[in-house]
Amino acid sequence: MILIVLNGIRYALPLLTKRGGGVIMNTTSGEVWMGENVRVAYQTAKCGLVGLARHTATLGGKHGVHCNLVEPGFTLTEAAFKSTNEEYRNQMLASVRSPRLGAPEHIAAMVAFLFSDDAAYINLPNVILVDGGANLT
Repeated sequence: MILIVLNGIRYALPLLTKRGGGVIMNTTSGEVWMGENVRVAYQTAKCGLVGLARHTATLGGKHGVHCNLVEPGFTLTEAAFKSTNEEYRNQMLASVRSPRLGAPEHIAAMVAFLFSDDAAYINLPNVILVDGGANLT
């Protein structure tokens, strides 16, 4: 997974630099902030995306290329609804500091904002958490 992102950036960054700017957007996972006793490769790869995005933001920033990283929390997509039961969804709701679970529209709104001119001065200050406050630190 990280190699796909790395190669995408490797080819996109020079093109965006040449044209005078653009946005590179990636997503990571809450696993960056929480350890677990399984899936070490997954967590390692997601953590690696943070470093890769910071490196990309540094290389591209002076050339008008912004790199941002969004971390969606548990998002109640149609697939997530079908593959979970009410008890699990209630557990997820209890873990957020919001009265509802995330929806795909919440993630899409943040990504659309980061691609907009209104976000032209945002170049990866941090991973942007769209998780209802689940990883409030």
